[in-house]
Parts: sequence; C-alpha cells; structure tokens
Amino acid sequence: MDKAKERDRMAKYRYTTEIQQMMFVFGEVQDPLTETTMLIEDIVRSQVIEIIVMAAAQAQRRGSRFMAAEDFIFLIRHDRTK
Repeated sequence: MDKAKERDRMAKYRYTTEIQQMMFVFGEVQDPLTETTMLIEDIVRSQVIEIIVMAAAQAQRRGSRFMAAEDFIFLIRHDRTK
C-alpha cells in the first residue's frame, strides 16, 4: 500500500530535482525539505493552469479554436515578474 502512495506522489511531483537545483542557485540550502519543493511545484502548477485557462479564453474571444503564442504574450505584456 505504501508503494502505491509513493508512486502516486512521484507521478504528481515530477520536477523536485529541478526545483531543488533552482532553490540552491537562489541561495537555499543544498538539500531543501521535500515538503518545500512539493509546495513550490503545487504553486507553479496552479499558476500555469491559470494562465493556460486565461489564454484559452483569450483565443476564444478572438475567434480561434487554438491558442497561440500571442495569447500568452497578450496576458503577460504588462507583468514584469512573468
């Protein structure tokens, strides 16, 4: 049973190594807590989903069935942090 839970967790959190490396580059400890990297991945995943939904809505407003790079650029054009 524990192996199934671990496999489900690993399937959901695919970028822990990359996140840990980025955290180290930005001044975090060499091996940050797993919970911290999982939290960061959850936050990033939710932000990506949000911007994809917004880009799909933007594409629909302009009458297209497909998203284009311009839809994403339009959404982040005034946001310096993105």
